[in-house]
Amino acid sequence: MIDEVFAFFISATYSRSDFSYRVSLLRELLEFAFFTKQSQSVTSDTISAFATSSNTATQDIEFLRLMPLTALAAFTATTFYADLDELTKKGASAPTFSLSVPVSFSPKEITDIGLWARETLNSETLLELNVDPSLAAGCQFAWGNKLHDFSLDSYFGEHDTELKAAILQSVVPSNVT
Repeated sequence: MIDEVFAFFISATYSRSDFSYRVSLLRELLEFAFFTKQSQSVTSDTISAFATSSNTATQDIEFLRLMPLTALAAFTATTFYADLDELTKKGASAPTFSLSVPVSFSPKEITDIGLWARETLNSETLLELNVDPSLAAGCQFAWGNKLHDFSLDSYFGEHDTELKAAILQSVVPSNVT
């Protein structure tokens, strides 16, 4: 059952922070179902009641509605905390593509990068996004315990001698020695 839930989460979630957020969202739904509604299982009616009684965002409710009902129905009031802990552990062990960029990305851009990472690196890759304005331009990413630095500062550092020579050549007339 956790494998089915994990597969759904991976198919619909690209960043590690969204994965954690959605586990907590599922926890809220299950607590609502088992402790507020006194339900024996989660159904589409339970999700509708949760949507009505909470201030949960529409896109979050849609995420819950898309979850396989067979997986939701397998959660029980006595085991769901342990099941969610297992789901969290599976998410934590998923391969991570750490990306540092100078500006925040839109949800569509995160999805596009997540899809690329899953097609190129590993089908269960989760993104760990960091905004670092000091990068100014470019990015840094870590994969396979190796940091790849494509920032402007890194470029300047690697090409320091050539850049200084080019600047000097452009500001010092060629007939001056």
